Amino acid sequence: MVGCQLLFPTVAEPSDAGTGDAHATDASDGSIHPDTSTPYSNLDGGFVFYPLGSTGTYQGGTFDGRYVYLAPNGNGDGGPVQRYDTTEGFTTSKAWTTFDTKVVSDAGVNAFAGAAFDGKNVYLVGYTPGTTPGSPVVFMRYDGKSFQSKSSWQAFDALALSPKVVGYSGATFDGRHIYFAPLWSSYALQYDTTPS
Repeated sequence: MVGCQLLFPTVAEPSDAGTGDAHATDASDGSIHPDTSTPYSNLDGGFVFYPLGSTGTYQGGTFDGRYVYLAPNGNGDGGPVQRYDTTEGFTTSKAWTTFDTKVVSDAGVNAFAGAAFDGKNVYLVGYTPGTTPGSPVVFMRYDGKSFQSKSSWQAFDALALSPKVVGYSGATFDGRHIYFAPLWSSYALQYDTTPS
């Protein structure tokens, strides 16, 4: 094909050997990461937990610079969106607030499969449980204003785009567009975050 080029060589170049690359196998024991002076903390002892109660299960989340948002699990019973204020202690109840998106959408949806932040808004990834066409695939957008106010949330059922849209899991933002990964079909979804 014209215009294509190999971006990732499949064979290590001679200049790659012995450069201290963290992914090179250059330790005498054959381990991948021979350097023990890593900037990351040891995984042991770094975890703290906070009980969210019986409000549902969660699948994915995002961070907006201050708040962490946990998306209610589409594969479970759904539940309210959980928001954690990172300026407060993780285990303090005042750091956590919830909002149930069922009150926003006509379909009464509060189950998603991930979240993304575009610098202004938080998006919850539309999900359907299974491969049955015709079920709502509701995406939510939170405008960053009043978290527990219905007017700060907007719903969109992607089924309006095509009956082939089934469900998504995970999203990422490139500076302009959000890309949603298809879960039950082969139809990727792109959303342009710039105003029209």
